[in-house]
Amino acid sequence: MDRGVGRGRLGVFAIVLVVAIGVASRGWADTWDDTVKAAIAEGEVDVHGGPGELFLHVLTDGFRKAFPQIKINFSGQSGRDAIPKIVRERAAGVYTLDVYVGGSSSVLQSLKPINAFAPI
Repeated sequence: MDRGVGRGRLGVFAIVLVVAIGVASRGWADTWDDTVKAAIAEGEVDVHGGPGELFLHVLTDGFRKAFPQIKINFSGQSGRDAIPKIVRERAAGVYTLDVYVGGSSSVLQSLKPINAFAPI
C-alpha cells in the first residue's frame, strides 16, 4: 500500500472515530448516521494533532475529501503545550476540541484522569 494513502486512511479513521464523541451508543449504523448528521449540522470539527505539515495533512486531507461540507479547524502543537490548555479548559467547563490525537503518555497521565473523553 502507498504510504501516503495509508496515512490518509489513518487520518480519516482517527477523525471519524473521535468525531463520534458524545453520541449515545445504540447501534453502529444509527450512531454513525446520527454522528454524521450532527457534524454536518454543526458544520465544523476541531482537531488537535502534532505540530507540522505532516500531521495537518495526515489528519485532515482524507476527512476533507470524505466530508467536504464539514470544516476542519486544525491546531498542531506538541502535547507539552496542548495538554495544560486542555486541562485548564476542562476545569473551567470549556470543551473546545472534538478530536485529540497525541501520544499515550499525554492521554493516560493527563487526560484520562480528568475524564476528558466521552465513550464512542
